Amino acid sequence: MNGTKNTKNRKDKYKGISLSNGVGIGIAAIHRRHHNITKIFAENKEQELNKLATAHAQMNQDLDDKFDAAKLGMGEHVDILDAYRMFAKDKGWYKRITDNIDGGLTAEAAVERAYEDMWKRLSGTTDNYMRERLHDLRDITDRLLGYIYGDNIDNSFLKNAKDIIVVAQTMGPADLMDYDYHKIRGLIIEDGTPTMHVAIVAKALGIPVVSKIKGIYTEIKNGELIGVDGDEGYVYIQPDQNVRQKFIDRLEEREKLRKKLATLRKLPSKTKDDVRINLYINVGLNFDLDYISTTNCDGVGLYRTEIPFMASETMPSVEQQTQYYQELLDKAGRKKVVFRSLDVGSDKLLPYWRYGGEENPAIGWRSIRITLDRRAILRNQMRSFLRASAGKELNVMFPMISNLSEFREAKETLMLELEKEKKRNRNIPKKVNVGLMIEVPSVVFQLEDILKEADFVSVGTNDLAQFVFACDRGNPRLMERYDVLSAPFLRIMYAISFLSASAGVPCSVCGEMASNPIEALALLGLGYRNLSVSGASFGKIKSMIRTARVEDITDYMNILLKSNRNSIRQQLISYATDHGIEIY
Repeated sequence: MNGTKNTKNRKDKYKGISLSNGVGIGIAAIHRRHHNITKIFAENKEQELNKLATAHAQMNQDLDDKFDAAKLGMGEHVDILDAYRMFAKDKGWYKRITDNIDGGLTAEAAVERAYEDMWKRLSGTTDNYMRERLHDLRDITDRLLGYIYGDNIDNSFLKNAKDIIVVAQTMGPADLMDYDYHKIRGLIIEDGTPTMHVAIVAKALGIPVVSKIKGIYTEIKNGELIGVDGDEGYVYIQPDQNVRQKFIDRLEEREKLRKKLATLRKLPSKTKDDVRINLYINVGLNFDLDYISTTNCDGVGLYRTEIPFMASETMPSVEQQTQYYQELLDKAGRKKVVFRSLDVGSDKLLPYWRYGGEENPAIGWRSIRITLDRRAILRNQMRSFLRASAGKELNVMFPMISNLSEFREAKETLMLELEKEKKRNRNIPKKVNVGLMIEVPSVVFQLEDILKEADFVSVGTNDLAQFVFACDRGNPRLMERYDVLSAPFLRIMYAISFLSASAGVPCSVCGEMASNPIEALALLGLGYRNLSVSGASFGKIKSMIRTARVEDITDYMNILLKSNRNSIRQQLISYATDHGIEIY
């Protein structure tokens, strides 16, 4: 225990916002890392530079060891951790610190000054990516200061604990690796948002997260028994025996579910009325490749090619890109793979590019707009796709397409590179299919013309919903205001499905909507037969598919599309419950 101050009047149950579902119970581990700088001016510049260099090297080595040794699974969380590690090694940041030391500051004061300078430049930004980058920078700053002071977190009191609940005011994604994350049963972050990197990592690791409980960080003490209900958003302090038993019962239910989903691996992805649903996975880093075999999926519906670009300190060459793509294709074997061309800008910045400031980066110079302007980058990537796919089928889709003209330009770039490869007498793909992401609403109004020239389309529901509702999906104030399960958005999704089917063009969904069982159920009712989901969600989506009847849900969706409600989520949940459809 960490004292009993202020415990007399505190409650035993607090309500917050759930950032990750699930339940957990364990002893509290209060996460603290912030150092007060007591010595500002240096007496010996060389000594301070050496101290910094030693601490920086030790920090990066420890980060490499933590991430390389950890079996973190696959998905966006791994991308975040890898980008975090890249940020910690950023030469520009390190140079700003050494410049501060050259100016007369101690190593610790120089590190803090580098953070303060960045905070002054970015603290007023409305860009969600930049806000999250400031969170990461604060964490890396505190982490480096810990190595300089030689007093990093002592978690020895947790050595014999089997179950822990981490409690923090705020924290970075790497902070979870300071603990044995196999023992973490829950995470409480006083200041947190769904897009906060540590929340994404925790969610991917199956750790329930609750946030937005004012003062909770100071209420909970080290060693206290804490229950975290990520399904309902509750935190229990020193729960009584009845509450503890309820947690135990729910944990047992979840373990039964996990085992049940594992049995689906060899079963076909078919509905109860025998409709085949093609179920693919989304892939980012190499870690994701394991899902190809463990899920027995139909292939890769989305390969995020920007991840190798973000993880590299320099622009990957044609040869390096070809190697990345060949590794994926080899792992996939005969299964289908869809490459998305480079999708950077907005919330995905490359460390070796200079970006001009934009007031609205989400709708600014990003994605296909960048690569069409910097055509050499696009040509090199197309060449890499072609060489990696030699003798195989190549499927390429272009993101953030706004009109037919952009799609034609991008497609023409690929076809020109194909002709060049033929003239070089290189082995080429046996077939090339070209498609696009439907993310910008304007495309829907040109879709009939586009479908005459596209071999396939894929709906990116994250951006499409953001643009349809003019809603920043990372803004906590707007979290529950707009719902993809509202009639206006579902009508757009139906229009895309209907037009694609009428044109005989395959259409898939690869956004978050496909990875949520109740939302994916709606997609089946709207005519979608190709879903690309996160590896972690694969079992749940397959379970939903195998317990649903397409004919019935289609009829019900036709009724719900006429609704004027803000959301039809509850009606769909009730429908699924009444019809025995599994939507865990």
